[in-house]
This record gives sequence, C-alpha cells and structure tokens, in this order.
Amino acid sequence: MAKAIFPIEGMTCQHCAQTIEKTLEKLPGLQSVHVDLIEKQARVDYQGTLNVQAVIDAVKAEGYKAVWKETQAPSI
Repeated sequence: MAKAIFPIEGMTCQHCAQTIEKTLEKLPGLQSVHVDLIEKQARVDYQGTLNVQAVIDAVKAEGYKAVWKETQAPSI
C-alpha cells in the first residue's frame, strides 16, 4: 500500500477536517483517509494508481484547497 499526503488550506476546526475526510472516503481506490486539523493535512492510503486530481477537486468542492505533496512506496 502507498500513501499520499495533501496539505490542506482553509481548515479552522474539527468539523472542517471531518467534512473533508467524509468526502475523500467516498472516492474510489482509497483504502483509508485521515485528515489532521493540527497538521493541516490529509493522508490517503491507496493501492494501484492514485487519481491526484480527483482528491484535489473533492477537497476544492468542499471549499478548501489541497496540494499534492508526496507519495511513498509501500514498505516491504
């Protein structure tokens, strides 16, 4: 499994983080999603190819801004 980290701009409360998390959980191909208000980022775990633009667009649709930061290969 690989992970990608998306810094999120515009989150001000836990409700913001929960809204983004619930939205991202609906995207196909994501195994798990965790949005951290303090770190101001979303971490998504996925297998296969990640549709980075779909994640960015989903966050934008909720009124926030996401930027793709990094992807890490699965550990062996």
